[in-house]
Amino acid sequence: MSKTALTRPKMRVPARTQRVASTTAPRSTMRYLRGDPSGLLARRSAPIRAGSEDVRAAAVRASSLATDFMHNSGWIAGAVDQVITDTIGEGLKINYKPDLSKLGYDKKEEKEFAELVEKQFRAYANNPLEVDLAGQKRLAEMDDGVCRIYATKGEAYGVFSFMSPEERKKYGIRTGTKVSLVSPHKLKWETSQLIGLEDGIFKDDNGRHLKYRFQRKGKIGGLVDHDVDAFDGLGLRQVVQLMDRSENPDASRGVPLMTAVLNNMSFQEQLGNATLATALAQAIMAATVKSPDASEDIFQAFQALDGSDNEDIGEDLANLWRSRLEALQEGTINLSDGVRVNHLAPGEEFELHSSKTPNPHYVSFFQNLLREVARRIGATASSVTMDHTGATYSSVRMEYATIWPIVTRRRDRVVAPLTKVTFANWLDEEIAEGRLPFKGGYTAFRANREQVSQVDVLGPAQPTADDDKKESARKKRLENGVSSVRRECSLDGVDYDQIQREIDEEIEDFKKQGRMHPSEKVQGGSGKSEDAPKKPKAKQPGGDE
Repeated sequence: MSKTALTRPKMRVPARTQRVASTTAPRSTMRYLRGDPSGLLARRSAPIRAGSEDVRAAAVRASSLATDFMHNSGWIAGAVDQVITDTIGEGLKINYKPDLSKLGYDKKEEKEFAELVEKQFRAYANNPLEVDLAGQKRLAEMDDGVCRIYATKGEAYGVFSFMSPEERKKYGIRTGTKVSLVSPHKLKWETSQLIGLEDGIFKDDNGRHLKYRFQRKGKIGGLVDHDVDAFDGLGLRQVVQLMDRSENPDASRGVPLMTAVLNNMSFQEQLGNATLATALAQAIMAATVKSPDASEDIFQAFQALDGSDNEDIGEDLANLWRSRLEALQEGTINLSDGVRVNHLAPGEEFELHSSKTPNPHYVSFFQNLLREVARRIGATASSVTMDHTGATYSSVRMEYATIWPIVTRRRDRVVAPLTKVTFANWLDEEIAEGRLPFKGGYTAFRANREQVSQVDVLGPAQPTADDDKKESARKKRLENGVSSVRRECSLDGVDYDQIQREIDEEIEDFKKQGRMHPSEKVQGGSGKSEDAPKKPKAKQPGGDE
């Protein structure tokens, strides 16, 4: 059997011919970032680096920009005010419910001790001379400052000091525990691995904070380093760092809350300035004089007639234009200082123009920029834009259902620690100096300080658009057994025990006056509450319908 050789057919191809492109579709791949045909993502530089490096590179510049926008933009300043109002309201309130059963307290004694502690702490926190080292701010004002500094600088610091009895006597005050709210720009941006210093914070081998390197004015001017220990000899905090560590978990410091929308804020400012400049230009040029005559063409005609057989016609035209110019010089058009419009030159028309700025899309676009700011800072869009057009009960409720967890998280992580640490240090001093009675004395308290010093912090209630529907929903939760009165009071930002004490006192006062308290349900003649459902009356046979 013979083998036949396989040969490819030979074809003659003319010179300078082009190969036909292959029509085979590109092979598909399954990977991230493959959908970038325009190359926009490829041209965007985004290196990966540690969070601490990102914070170190951007914090100072971002802080200065965010502060500048808050100082010079009413929209941004108002948005920050809204965040503060949602977070702390008029001020945070403590809800002290210690478990002292292991220290020899029964329920009644435990309750009385908690009431006494809350009463004395409120007096301390509301007195600037007692709580503030400089004697200027109440604790609620410091909480307000924490929110404001966090929005523009990303972190704040509470520094605690203790005044000796001699210093207290000089100022006429009772307590020695004092708080100072410190801006983060006073914490030195310095890093040295040799001494365990990272961005102004000394750390041990496990990363725990040992002390902080602040800067303050020296006696002869300039700034000098001032190191403050994180804890004192008794184990009490001397510095509390107030920030949300979840944003940059591997960073020691924070960046402003508004960093992500700084570009957005600059766009708002540019849009507003450009729109205002255009509107002013259109207002200045609100009226024009329209002439039927050409300018360049008529002067060329004069030059053509000069020296020709029609020189007389040119002279007549020149006289006509001379009369027009004289009439224009004598006439007056003034739209600024009183409206005056005199005679115009022959053939001229006076025309008024309407402003075309802002365009119909200006408001919607500007509000969309503000909505992005609201989304970032954790406020509702309607509260930032002040536009409640088309709002309903359901839409408002859904807005706050989305935003309120952000508000409560910020309250718990950023603001509340200042109040809690202040309370713990104050309670330690009160028991140590005998102003608060405690079974077993300071020795027993110190052995159980962590447990006894635990306190909850309450903020304002979630806003509502319809109080009647809100109370109806509360009633159904209580009737269905899915909530408690204490929990409902906590949602409203009030202390359940304090409310009950006030109600009991009011009931006694109402009884002395022969009146019924509103919280008591009215009883009918049969002893049943009027709120109980009533049975329908049976029809009488032969009676009128």
